[in-house]
Amino acid sequence: MAEKIEGSFKCQSCGGKAELFIDDDSPEGEGKAGKLVCTACGAVETVSLGDAQDERLKAVLVAVDAGVGELRPEKRIESTAGSYDTRDNDIQALKTAISKESEAADFYRQMVEKTNDPDGKKMFETLVKEEEMHRQLLNDQYYSLQNRGEWVWGD
Repeated sequence: MAEKIEGSFKCQSCGGKAELFIDDDSPEGEGKAGKLVCTACGAVETVSLGDAQDERLKAVLVAVDAGVGELRPEKRIESTAGSYDTRDNDIQALKTAISKESEAADFYRQMVEKTNDPDGKKMFETLVKEEEMHRQLLNDQYYSLQNRGEWVWGD
């Protein structure tokens, strides 16, 4: 059975929007392959990590091959449902965001360890650095709001 992976992927033939389907029955660690089905030209392409041109597609194939269970961000975000009340103040929102950036960096660190492909490792190492930068920006904002009572961003 094939699982549809939500997201925007590019058709490798025409560059149009394509949908990705991964075969759930193929064993982990054997170079997962998928099928890109183009909504523009109708092309159906078999893709694997070695021939994927789209960086997001490569990341998804690496994650699937490493056995990561849930790739959809909306599913990871659901874990915060109910834990953040929209009436909470800005400080709480920043604490939540800082925590999520830390979780994302940890996730990408795990992917660095699980990935055998050198390009995949490099990509996930870059993502770790980006998440750490986001966390630092949020920490700076948190410090300013907590200690000075003002946002450092904005109009």
